[in-house]
Amino acid sequence: MGGMGSLYIGVSGLQTSQNALNTTAHNLANIGTDGYVRQQVVQSDTLYNTIKYGAVSLQQVGIGSTVAQVRQVRDIFLDQSYRLESGRSNYYDVTYNTYYEIESILGTLGGSEFSDSLDKLSDVFNSLSTDPSDTSVQTLLKQRASEFIEDAQNVYSLLKEYQNSLNDQVADTIDDINELANTINELNQKIELVEAGGVENANDLRDSRNSALDELAGLINISYSENSNGVVTVSAEGVPLVTTTSVNEMGYTIDDTTGFITPTWPDYKDKNVYNMNVEISTEKNTNVGKLKALLVQRGSDTADYSDIPVAEDYQDSSGNWTTGSWTIDGTTYTDGKSAYSAAKNYYDNNTSLSGMMNTLAEFDQLIHSVVTKINDILCPNTTMTVATGETWTDENGNTLTAGETYTCLDVDNCGQSADGTIGTELFSRGATDRYTKYTYTDTSGEVHTSYIYNEEDTTDINSMYTTENLKVNSTITDNVEKLPLYTSNGAVDYEKGLALYSAWTDKSVALNPNSTAKSSFQDYYSKLVDEVGNMGYLYKGYSDSQASTVSGLDDDRQMVIGVSSDEELSNMLRYQNAYNACSRYINVVSEMLETIITSLGRS
Repeated sequence: MGGMGSLYIGVSGLQTSQNALNTTAHNLANIGTDGYVRQQVVQSDTLYNTIKYGAVSLQQVGIGSTVAQVRQVRDIFLDQSYRLESGRSNYYDVTYNTYYEIESILGTLGGSEFSDSLDKLSDVFNSLSTDPSDTSVQTLLKQRASEFIEDAQNVYSLLKEYQNSLNDQVADTIDDINELANTINELNQKIELVEAGGVENANDLRDSRNSALDELAGLINISYSENSNGVVTVSAEGVPLVTTTSVNEMGYTIDDTTGFITPTWPDYKDKNVYNMNVEISTEKNTNVGKLKALLVQRGSDTADYSDIPVAEDYQDSSGNWTTGSWTIDGTTYTDGKSAYSAAKNYYDNNTSLSGMMNTLAEFDQLIHSVVTKINDILCPNTTMTVATGETWTDENGNTLTAGETYTCLDVDNCGQSADGTIGTELFSRGATDRYTKYTYTDTSGEVHTSYIYNEEDTTDINSMYTTENLKVNSTITDNVEKLPLYTSNGAVDYEKGLALYSAWTDKSVALNPNSTAKSSFQDYYSKLVDEVGNMGYLYKGYSDSQASTVSGLDDDRQMVIGVSSDEELSNMLRYQNAYNACSRYINVVSEMLETIITSLGRS
């Protein structure tokens, strides 16, 4: 190689060393920068000049070095593992936080626990059992009953508010997913533009894109791949989210009744993002992402006592399965056993999985059990079958159907108030009376009266003894002496007073179909709080375990992508030495050329 060509070898070394020093300085400047990935200079030979073609090999002369690539140092397998486990960690964080909030709501109500309200109501019934005719105790009962309903409605309202806040978070998370998807798409276009010439890598843009992928993976289960142009395509829950040229944004539908949001894919005929019927498991990766956890814990509806199947509702008084008509999850059943089995299966796979729905249902079941138990003691029911030829009518002209059996007030065994009024319940439904009065006049002109019980209809909240629909009977709030605490002959009904107090010690209600041991009202509430606490403890363990896994994977990633100041300073010294060596090489060649030129000039 000629002398001037030798100078180029040195210059190429200077340029290569300078580029390496710039990259090292860039690494050092970004120590501690979130999302930054260490960059590494890959040096290589430049093209060779071929002097002669030999029989065995080519005779070539190198013309220096060059920077082949400034690459990011990443491990794609660690990235994939980190992102998957990060999404799973977010799932359990949301689940744990939900149970933590529920426990806080159940445990504290204006500085006291809801159990205090139960105890106060129990205590007043204890006092009433001593002397049911004591008007001061009756007045206290009215007060405690009002406080009980108010406290119950406050708890139920707080639970619903938190459920609605989860729904708001669903909307926010969908917006975040779309924003990140658009960010990735924009970065794809910029990266493709920068790298199109094959001259340089858009490493800083790639850092931003990888940070967006990290964040997106925490919100929803994703898979992704990069094509030869440097464009990353992303699928979310198996559906393309970011394509090579565009974004299929996630949308949602809103339930007209609850206002609850369901994520959908508008570009795929509003297909639901999640199939909520698939079992939640690590093996199926159905426990990944903040969005999935929010949907599961929020649930599909605002639950009440009717969402907990009770075997007795499908059986007769002897415990035998009855026949009838029940619609469970869109399917109609006529056999009680099959209907209960379907209802329990629906509960296990839907209601019980949602922290909010299950707690709302179990809490409402407690309130429903308290009020119906007390009301049934004050106003016991029986049945009557309308005989052929009898025409029973109410004040609006409605008639009963001959041959049908109806539930009605047990006039023979019910109590009455001091003035002889019967059928006055303590707790009433908002817009539905307990009974409708029907009369029938026989052939002799005698008028018969029956008080037909207005059955609860789970499709009409106004007919249900559910927390939101309850109040203390206005007849009793106006006059406590309307309480039916006397026998039909006007004597004080001490047996009824004892029965009302015994209702609080009777083990009459089970927490759910999977916890069939029956409890008293106070014990039921304790079990409910314990269940929430145990679930919170369980998911706290899952959350901590996942956090540890994610932390370990992140540590492994940082060992690969992180910037070490010691290592970079060592590289800097090495590149500086290389730079100095190239400089000295150029000086030597320069002096040599000067000597040659000077010598030739003299000759």
